[in-house]
Amino acid sequence: MSRVFWIVLDSVGMGEAPDAAAFGDEGCNTIGHIMEVYPNLAIPNLRRIGYGNIDGMKGVPPVEHPEGAFGRLREMSAGKDTTIGHWEMVGIYTPKPLPVYPHGFPDEINDAFIRETGVPGILCNETASGTEVIERLGEEHRRTRKPIVYTSADSVYQIACDESVYPPEELYRLCRIARNILTGDHNVARVIARPFVKIDGRFVRTANRRDFSRLPDADNLLNRIREAGQQVYAIGKIEDIFAGVGITDAVHTENNEDGIEKTIAALDQVENGLIFTNLVEFDSVWGHRRDTAGYAQGLERFDEALGRLMQRLGTFRGRPSQDTIVITADHGCDPTFRGTDHTREYVPFLLYGKGIRPGVNLGTGDSFADAGATVRELLGLTASAPLPIGKSRYREIVSGAASVFHLRQPRFLKLEDLTAEEIIGLLDLAADLKARKKAGIPHALYPGKNIALIFEKTSTRTRCAFEVAAHDLGMHCTYLDPSGSQMGKKESIADTARVLGRMFDGIEYRGFEQRIVEDLSRYSGVPVWNGLTNEYHPTQVLADFLTIRERFGSFSGVKLVFMGDARYNMGNSLMMGCAKLGMHFVACAPEKYWPSPELIRTCREIAKETGAVLELNADVKAAVSGADVLYTDVWVSMGESDAVWEERIRDLLPYRVTAEVMKSASPRCVFMHCLPAFHDLNTSIGRSIHERFGLDCMEVTDEVFEGPQSIVFDEAENRMHTIKAVMAATL
Repeated sequence: MSRVFWIVLDSVGMGEAPDAAAFGDEGCNTIGHIMEVYPNLAIPNLRRIGYGNIDGMKGVPPVEHPEGAFGRLREMSAGKDTTIGHWEMVGIYTPKPLPVYPHGFPDEINDAFIRETGVPGILCNETASGTEVIERLGEEHRRTRKPIVYTSADSVYQIACDESVYPPEELYRLCRIARNILTGDHNVARVIARPFVKIDGRFVRTANRRDFSRLPDADNLLNRIREAGQQVYAIGKIEDIFAGVGITDAVHTENNEDGIEKTIAALDQVENGLIFTNLVEFDSVWGHRRDTAGYAQGLERFDEALGRLMQRLGTFRGRPSQDTIVITADHGCDPTFRGTDHTREYVPFLLYGKGIRPGVNLGTGDSFADAGATVRELLGLTASAPLPIGKSRYREIVSGAASVFHLRQPRFLKLEDLTAEEIIGLLDLAADLKARKKAGIPHALYPGKNIALIFEKTSTRTRCAFEVAAHDLGMHCTYLDPSGSQMGKKESIADTARVLGRMFDGIEYRGFEQRIVEDLSRYSGVPVWNGLTNEYHPTQVLADFLTIRERFGSFSGVKLVFMGDARYNMGNSLMMGCAKLGMHFVACAPEKYWPSPELIRTCREIAKETGAVLELNADVKAAVSGADVLYTDVWVSMGESDAVWEERIRDLLPYRVTAEVMKSASPRCVFMHCLPAFHDLNTSIGRSIHERFGLDCMEVTDEVFEGPQSIVFDEAENRMHTIKAVMAATL
């Protein structure tokens, strides 16, 4: 699994942007000026990553050996506010400034607001400091019940109300009405609820602030992550900034400390995807109020918490996780600068994690979207198109050699031999190697090694997957087809194993009985990989599970129904894998086609530990109800007699996967098949079956196989990536 913990230090800029003068911000430098006032600022963890090593950084001392990658980003969009900054990070370009109101809002807006909300009027209607305006107008507001409406240099419509006059939910109602009014030329970035209370004679803001943002463009990183079945876990005001678009889960925060603690807690709550945090106090409490001392203290408190996050990175509930921390900002807000508004600045771009190459200087990026483009690849979303803007720095920051996970035993014979953690480790390694291949990053981890591929049963996918994977890993292959070896004819399996073990670094076997691959492993003294036997097909189902995780994000709650003959390698291996991974497995077939009672008992014992659900059901409608994956295979296996066709067709025709069957499953259901599939008449076997039995397809209809729910070719590609991981993890 892969996770990115993206932390936005709201307003922590690092020096005037090239176009700062156009925004009236020439000479600004948020962190640089803070360091001038507090040269001994204690931020050791930011510095460890490389904060002080960024080009153009002033005041923060560099370290000799940075532990992360570091750079700075400039903003493309026409603005310096929170909304535009965050939107650009995820790939949204805003070429025109959002509307601002330096002289207050026009009567048409105010009159509509008063009319539609039913309030007795409004106060202020000017550019104002939020803390100053509630102190100045708080009593009049309480006396008249008129909301305080004001703006700033940003594109915002802010409504401040005492919670004793308008409770938060009522204030939110007013904001929603204002949001609906502010459209067209008046479509401001945010409508902000600013609740406050009176304490000890002073008016103070509460933590019940809410932002009601304009909708962002649909084509953005958050939607891409969500559509890929991964989580987008928003912390702080992220959900408000994006108006909920692309967010799967959200928690709001009271302050920076609450935000970082919720980020650390997400280590045990979010299994995959993006944890996206905004720490707003840097901006709202210390930046706008020009509180340099508070700003400095806030940075030190954040740095301490960052150290705790860095220390715990890399595991999810005891299982390995490919985690990366990304730290950026959305604009500046120099607490030593004139005025109270944001400042147009460069922002830092820091990346840290086990998979990040230390000491990489990324220089200056042309867009905040470089961060989003990089996060996209860190999460493995390489199958989708690049973001509309932004340049990924993935190829520069990932370690040159993969951090290879290794199995306890250097062999891959059946899933029963592995722990759930080892299966997940292989999937994580496969995802990492897949991302490297997509990015064009060489990963020849085993140059000069040689492997033997023994194929007593021929195959397109298995052979090509092993040969391409071996080439990518820097290895050479020798292919032995059914006529290319004397194994079992003139030479025993044990003798063949001992000969090959002296010449090769690893052996793949694809053939008949499981005992053959077990004997090869026992006698060869080198890693042996099961490419398929009558009983098990572990390399196929490993690819299946990678494909399932890519589609749904995790295995939790996923129901897989295998339809057809479940007695042999695919049914056996899928049931075992689902049991190990805590999934819901159903074998949907007549009883005589169920897996063996012994294997069922073994899998049920495993399920007691993992929480998996295992079912055997001959009723198609009941079995497929709520299914997330419908899986099938050919009805006659390689090596079986043609004489069995008539019996199989008679018994299994009711279990064919059709469009009607797919409709009975979950709306998100996908179709999977290990291939080859008899879904049309474009093969000699398909035509032969048609001539003998009058069928134009077998286990699946062409409509389903070629339909939008079919992900069979994603599976086929993933054979290569998972086989590569298996070899890398055992050599």
